[in-house]
Amino acid sequence: MVDMDDIQKLNLTRRYRPKSMSEYIGNERLKETVLGWLGTGHRPQTILLRGSTGGGKTTMARLIAKEYLCENRSIETGACGECASCQAVDRYIATGNTDDLVNIVEINASKDNGIAAINAVLEEAYYPSFDGSWKIYILDECHRISIAAQNSLLKLVEEPPENVLFMFCTTDPEKMLDTLLNRCNIKMDVKKPTEEQMAKLLYTICAKEGVPCDRRGLSLIVDRSELVIRQALMDLENVIVQQGDVTYESVIKVFDEKPNSLYFDFFECLLNKDTFRYVSVLHKIKSTMTLKEFVRNLTNFTKRGIYIFNGVDLEGITTNEIHNMKNLFKRFSLTEQGLLLDFLTKVNDGDVETNLLLLGFKGLSSKMLDDEGADSVIMESNSDVAKENIVTAEGKKEISRQRQNRSNESVKSAIENISIEEALDIFN
Repeated sequence: MVDMDDIQKLNLTRRYRPKSMSEYIGNERLKETVLGWLGTGHRPQTILLRGSTGGGKTTMARLIAKEYLCENRSIETGACGECASCQAVDRYIATGNTDDLVNIVEINASKDNGIAAINAVLEEAYYPSFDGSWKIYILDECHRISIAAQNSLLKLVEEPPENVLFMFCTTDPEKMLDTLLNRCNIKMDVKKPTEEQMAKLLYTICAKEGVPCDRRGLSLIVDRSELVIRQALMDLENVIVQQGDVTYESVIKVFDEKPNSLYFDFFECLLNKDTFRYVSVLHKIKSTMTLKEFVRNLTNFTKRGIYIFNGVDLEGITTNEIHNMKNLFKRFSLTEQGLLLDFLTKVNDGDVETNLLLLGFKGLSSKMLDDEGADSVIMESNSDVAKENIVTAEGKKEISRQRQNRSNESVKSAIENISIEEALDIFN
């Protein structure tokens, strides 16, 4: 049994983030390809990393950046891990602190998607770095960059300044300009790890931490994670903290006791229209994880809940959890389930925290679609930004009202006279 004092210090998602290509789980052929062209001295200046959410695109981009910046890189083994640049990247990977990353700029396009943010990059990229090494720009969720901003990048990406690298990470390359995609020197598909690779990673972590485990317990965690390493590590840590081991019996017990209590609490406050408690829960969430992580996890939780409510068999689900999920999601009408899914697809547009707070105050009722909600941040779309910058305040309300009416008609049409099977098709 692991010491409980040590358990309280665990933060597996940070401690076990890969800091080298050898520690990166999955995508073996991709890693071989990257190390291959790095070994030849080839340094492409525009790289596209595409794949599903949670697959490891941003992590791969950071590791590639480390390889470019290493001061003593070996052809055989890659980045040394000891020079000042490697240590700065390692600290960033472990802590999320960018203070030491003079030559790496990460842009979260779900927040900085406009022309102003890209113009700042355009201006800065033409200046050489202080130490003469590479300047690296990682554009995460780059499909969210506005079309105008993407157009402004074209010339820079086609003829980037010397020793400047752009890496575009996206789950939806179809939303990017073809002309921008065609200017990427290297295009790589990043896939989630296999179940076997995930189980092996969790077993290795348990061994290093001195935590007893068995294969059935680890497999259950893997099944529930949807092969997202971050989620698997969060679930693993949750079980360790509560039980001290990761046996099948312990995993079952934790999951039956609602390990996703934050998400249950979030929805309980929303359903009960308990604004005061909702704000408190949201504040607690902020102290536990980033709001971006919460939205991603909440989306997965919601999809699983809707499937379970509609009788779909999912792996890694206990009988008690099925009962809890059904009791929760039966309290949402089909209209509200549709509105919830629609909200989760848009919550990252604009300020995430503001959108979540507005959800708590306005709720998932028809009030979200009436005239009073016309200027709601929740319903705003980044595609309207350019138009809204040149119209009057009254015009803004009219545009938002029309957009909301279309959304309302779409939801209404989707839920009328449908069977359970047809409803599942909608959610798929």
